[in-house]
Amino acid sequence: MPKYGRSLSFCIKNIIDGKVNINDVEMFVTSTCIHNNNEFEKVMKHYADFYWYKNPEKAVEIAWQFWNSGKIIQPRLLNNNATQNISVYPIWANSLKEAMDSVFIKDY
Repeated sequence: MPKYGRSLSFCIKNIIDGKVNINDVEMFVTSTCIHNNNEFEKVMKHYADFYWYKNPEKAVEIAWQFWNSGKIIQPRLLNNNATQNISVYPIWANSLKEAMDSVFIKDY
């Protein structure tokens, strides 16, 4: 069954830890707000240091694979208050609709 990640950092950690097969992952719908390759590189360095320390090179390689293939959807690029609610929903969804339905707009 295809999987749709709601958290780039935690989902890629699941992949490198062997909990999820990369071939099952369709795409990510994340809370990131990354505009270009330079920003992506900086965020991946941070994630590698804090989340992917067991195999940072492999994790960054996987992240770039999804980034370069356009498989990271970032609702915050359209509305900076959009976020995934991973404290309520699991980090993996079973459909794109399910992954998108868990995005909410923070009301400050």
